[in-house]
Amino acid sequence: MSQPGKHDPDLNSGPEGLAQEVVRAAAHDFNNALTTIRGRVQLLLEEGPENPSWRSDVEEIGKAARRAELVVHRLVEWARVQDGEVAGQDPTD
Repeated sequence: MSQPGKHDPDLNSGPEGLAQEVVRAAAHDFNNALTTIRGRVQLLLEEGPENPSWRSDVEEIGKAARRAELVVHRLVEWARVQDGEVAGQDPTD
């Protein structure tokens, strides 16, 4: 027996189910891009030149990436709630 909302065609059919799948796919892809950005920011801050102007620009990029990660997290939480999962629940449990 499948869990509710876990790719069950009866529960995920229609516009709502499609929206959930699109949100999940977009969030996953966007999170992958953000992981690369955050990694490069960290690398540049750790190993880059000590130029205060350059450094503040890279720090701003890092802050923007963290804000974007929060948006991704909210989108994923929305999709989970739509599936009937408890907000904040770890999907690996």
